[in-house]
Amino acid sequence: MKSHGRKMLPPQKCQPLTGPFRGTEDLGIQAGHVPKGVGAICDPAAFSGVVEVPSGVLGPRHGAVAVALVEPGHAPPDYTWAYEIVTQTVFRDVAPHVVVTVMRPKAFNGSKKSVPG
Repeated sequence: MKSHGRKMLPPQKCQPLTGPFRGTEDLGIQAGHVPKGVGAICDPAAFSGVVEVPSGVLGPRHGAVAVALVEPGHAPPDYTWAYEIVTQTVFRDVAPHVVVTVMRPKAFNGSKKSVPG
């Protein structure tokens, strides 16, 4: 990935989805959410599942969403070292399972500052 012409994160080699899936692949964490509109209408029947997030959890300076692919019978990635888990949904209708985790950053060392997110 590049930002302002500089390489920021080197590409990662992930396992292909064409063969047997083993273990866990973390697809990343996205933070800094600014809605284009409030109260978007979603038809849950159009999806195999929906993750509902309470108001005020995701915003421009707080809250994060992580997505991971997880082999059935394996645990999803542990984000609790830096985040408080608000909700975690496992979609088991496909293999590998899709795990969506909504989180808040934890404060460190008793300060009110938290990790970026």
